[in-house]
Amino acid sequence: MCNIAAAGLAVQGIMGVSASSQQRAIGRQNAATARAQAEQQAEIGRFEEQRSRSRMDRLIKQQRAQFASRGVRLDNASALRLGEEAAAERAIAAQAKRFNTDSQVGALNAEADLAERRGQLGFLRGVATTGARTITRSLQLWPELAGA
Repeated sequence: MCNIAAAGLAVQGIMGVSASSQQRAIGRQNAATARAQAEQQAEIGRFEEQRSRSRMDRLIKQQRAQFASRGVRLDNASALRLGEEAAAERAIAAQAKRFNTDSQVGALNAEADLAERRGQLGFLRGVATTGARTITRSLQLWPELAGA
């Protein structure tokens, strides 16, 4: 009877530690997924920023061509001011894209860190709970371990 109880106690301990290890593995996998999403979002953001700059460059060139076709001198003060405004808009649009991308990437990296910490906490909690249950159960099975 004592050997069966000991075997059952050992199996419970092993299962508890195994479940705890699974929690940690799940946390690591979730973290890896979030980090991969962050990398992908950063790549998409760089592409979107470049696309925004290219689009603004095309619009600036189109505007200059329209001015030239109407006989407006491109060194005219009004034309220069419009060109400067367009260039400023181009820079602002690119900065906004970069800011949004950085915010999204930061959030995904924070999510990855949180997932990893949750997995580690689940592991530690599981091991501690398993240890406490094993000790309690051992003392119930073998009261002489308590030291009378």
